[in-house]
Amino acid sequence: MTGYGKTLLMISVLDMIVTILGIHYGLIEEANFFMRWHLEQGGILLFASVKLLITAISILCFETVFEKELMSRIKMKRYYIAAILLYVLLYIVSILAVHREVIL
Repeated sequence: MTGYGKTLLMISVLDMIVTILGIHYGLIEEANFFMRWHLEQGGILLFASVKLLITAISILCFETVFEKELMSRIKMKRYYIAAILLYVLLYIVSILAVHREVIL
């Protein structure tokens, strides 16, 4: 697995852990309706399983394209970096939104 894939996986796992802890302690609610439905239907185990499955499939697609050189490596690196930056940006925005709600 490339370093980009490992980075994306670590960010996703960190997001999942923080989300599970936040939900467990009543500090946050899952905002993503798709993931919230899985959480409501099957609890934390189903939620974590779906989250990890989506992450694994996404990274597998990226890694396959990267490994098989179905697209130039430079372009793939740019897509990987864009995906990582967007994930981090969305994560920061969601944290700020939760923090704002807690303060108000």
